[in-house]
Amino acid sequence: MNIHNSMEDAVTREVNALYDSLKNSHITWLTCDCENCRLDTICYVLNRTQPKYYVSERGMLHNALDMDDSQLKTDITALAMDGIRIINGSHRSYHSALLKNEPEASDGKMYYNFPLIMGAVYNGENFEPMENVSISLKLNDKPALMADSTWSNPAKTYKSTRGTYTFWPAAIVCDKDEGTKVFKLTFEISAKNFNPSTYAVELPLISEPSRKTSLESTYSLKIKDIFLFDKNAENPME
Repeated sequence: MNIHNSMEDAVTREVNALYDSLKNSHITWLTCDCENCRLDTICYVLNRTQPKYYVSERGMLHNALDMDDSQLKTDITALAMDGIRIINGSHRSYHSALLKNEPEASDGKMYYNFPLIMGAVYNGENFEPMENVSISLKLNDKPALMADSTWSNPAKTYKSTRGTYTFWPAAIVCDKDEGTKVFKLTFEISAKNFNPSTYAVELPLISEPSRKTSLESTYSLKIKDIFLFDKNAENPME
């Protein structure tokens, strides 16, 4: 049985089309459109969109109809442009090398490796997933650095992501004699015309002899759902 995510095809097409269009238009800020940059951009978009899987011909047809949704296309284009700008404006040590799935090598240091962090934001009045929400992540009261440039902090929700957001904080080097350490994660959530919200959670991590360079689906942290309320809901007569 083969499982396929139709979003991969749609995102790949849109990212390549945008790179080609920007290159042909001689856009000055586009410094590179190599395969690595394109793959990084595709990953950036896919990490922020809801997957659409199918296993049958009927499922493929159903997903194809979903992909005709104009708002979904708009969201993919907006995410792709964001990704292209971020990736072209950042330095990546592996940029000139081919992307490979290499085993994690130990450099003699100990690391605290963070899991993939996932959450969702909903409208507190109708329980619908929210778009255009900004979520900032602080680590021990300081803005958290991400594992690489394809992850944003603050993160943003889109209609296509159905209120979900993700973070992958960068690993932190620790002293060899350190074992378990508790990190404070603070989420600051805001959206236009809604009351902001803050949520904090403590995350204990055990030091490891290597830095994780790839995500593991089994190593993730689900944050409780966040509900935002309209600023005018408390005073409906105003």
